[in-house]
Amino acid sequence: MAVEVAMRQSKVIHRELEEAYQRFDVSVRIQHMLVLIGVLGCAATGFGMRFPGSWWGLAMRSLTGNFGDLLVFHLFWAMTLLLGCLIHIIYVIVKWRKGERPWGLVPSRQDLADAKEDIRYVFGLRYKRPSFGRFSYIEKFEYWAIVWGVIIMGITGLSMWFPGVASHFVSLTVLDGFQVIHRGEAALAILTIVIWHWFNVHFSPETFPMNWTWLTGRIPVHRQMEEHEREVQEWNKAGEMPDKVWEPVHASGNLHATLGKLYTVSVIELIAYLVIIGWLVLAFVGYLNSYLLH
Repeated sequence: MAVEVAMRQSKVIHRELEEAYQRFDVSVRIQHMLVLIGVLGCAATGFGMRFPGSWWGLAMRSLTGNFGDLLVFHLFWAMTLLLGCLIHIIYVIVKWRKGERPWGLVPSRQDLADAKEDIRYVFGLRYKRPSFGRFSYIEKFEYWAIVWGVIIMGITGLSMWFPGVASHFVSLTVLDGFQVIHRGEAALAILTIVIWHWFNVHFSPETFPMNWTWLTGRIPVHRQMEEHEREVQEWNKAGEMPDKVWEPVHASGNLHATLGKLYTVSVIELIAYLVIIGWLVLAFVGYLNSYLLH
C-alpha cells in the first residue's frame, strides 16, 4: 500500500514539475517590469493626447479628469521607463566591474549566419531551426531597438518637457521636429512591441499562452535545448554547467498543461491583443489622413 501511494505521488510530481535553469535574476525581471509598465503607460496616455477626439482619447481624459492631468500621468510613466533603464545601466556596470559578462547581447557575425539559417528554416529549406547562444539575433535586435527608442524618446521628450532649456542648444525648428520624431518613434515602438514581441512571447505556437520566463526567471531544460543549445555547449566547454531547479509545468509555456487553468486569461489577452491591433490600424489611418490629406 505504501509503495502504491509513493508511486502515485511520484507520478504527480513528475507530471506537475520539470527541470529548469535559472535564466534571469530578480533584478532583471524588475527592470523588465518597469520598462514594460512605463512603455504601456506612455503609450496609453500619449496616444490619448495625440488623438483627443478619438474614443481612446475621451476614455483617457475621463479617467484622468482633463488634458493637464493626462500630461502629468504621461510624464509619470515616462519617469518610470527611464528609472527602469537607469537601473539596467547600473546593473550592467556592477556586473561588469565584478568581472561578469551580464549580457551576451553584443551583435556579431554569428547573428547574420543565424538569421540566414533561420530564414531557410522558415521557408522549409532547413529541417531544424539553428541553435542560438544565450540570446538569439531576434532578442538582440529587440534589445538594441529598445536602447535606440529610449534614447530618441528621452531626448525629444525631455526637450518638449523643458523647451526653455532645450532652446539654448537647438533652434525652435528643431524643437518642432522633435515633436514629429517623438510621435513617429512612439508609433513605431508600439507597432513593434504589439505585432512582433507580444506575439512571440504570448501567441507563438511554441509559447502560447505565455513564455513565463519573464515572470519566473526560469526556463525549462527542454526549451533551453531547443532555443539556446549553443549556450549549453558553451557551458559544457567551460565546465560551468548551472544547477537545475524544479519548475512547475504550468509555468513552462506547455500548451496542454496551461490551457485548462489559463483559458480565461488567454481569451482576455487575445481579445486585448486584437483590440489594440485594431486601434493601432485606425490610429495609423487617422495619422496618414491628418498629415497627407490636409
